[in-house]
Amino acid sequence: GNLARQISDRLPTAAPAFYFIDIQPDQTEAFDKTVASISGPGAVERVPTVRARIVQVNGEPADRRKVRPEVAWVLRGDRSLTYAAKMPPKTRLVAGRWWPEDYQGPPLVSFDAEAARGMDVGVGDTLTINVLGRDITATIANLRTIDWGDLTMNFVLVFAPGTLEAAPHTHLASARVPPADEERLFNKVADTFPNISAVRVRDALQAAARVIGQIGVAVNL
Repeated sequence: GNLARQISDRLPTAAPAFYFIDIQPDQTEAFDKTVASISGPGAVERVPTVRARIVQVNGEPADRRKVRPEVAWVLRGDRSLTYAAKMPPKTRLVAGRWWPEDYQGPPLVSFDAEAARGMDVGVGDTLTINVLGRDITATIANLRTIDWGDLTMNFVLVFAPGTLEAAPHTHLASARVPPADEERLFNKVADTFPNISAVRVRDALQAAARVIGQIGVAVNL
C-alpha cells in the first residue's frame, strides 16, 4: 500500500512530465526555446551527459575491488555522468567542499556518499574512468547524499569543469508541463527534433503502479 501510494500519489506531483535524451550540443538552444514556448520559462532543466566506466579505485582495477553488494552496480558497465561548475539544486554535501565555479586544475569529482561507503572510499581518494578508451583519474572532492526516489536528474559522478567538455557527449533534459499540455509538447519536440527521444514519466509511473498492484494481489493471496 505504501509503495502504491508513493507511485500513484506523491511521485506524479514531484516528478517532471518528460525526460528528453540524445539532445545534441548544437540543438540545446533551440530545444530550450521550443520547450519554453509551451511550458514557459524555467520549466526545463538540462545537463550534459557523458558515458564512461569506472576502471580503477585508488589505482586498483575495479573488477578486483571488493565492494558491498548493494553498490556493485556502480562498477558494472558504463555509467552516465555529468560535469558542473555550480552545485546542482537540492544537493546536500556530507563530506568535502564543492569546487569554485571558475575552477581550473587537476580533475575533481563529486561522488555518491552511499556508493563511497560501499566501496570504502572518501574525500581525497581517486577514481579512474574510461571515456572512449581514454583513462582519466580524478580526486574525490566531496560526497553527496542522493535521493534517487524523487526522480530528479542525479548522477553518481559529477565532474568539475575542465575535464570532460571536449569529450563527445549529448544532453539530458527534464521538462515540467501541465497535463493538458503534455501531448502538445511531445508532438512539438518530436516534429522539430526527430533524433531526440522522449520518456513520458506519467506512462512509466502507471506501468510501475500496475506492477505494484499485481504484487499486492499476490501478497494478499
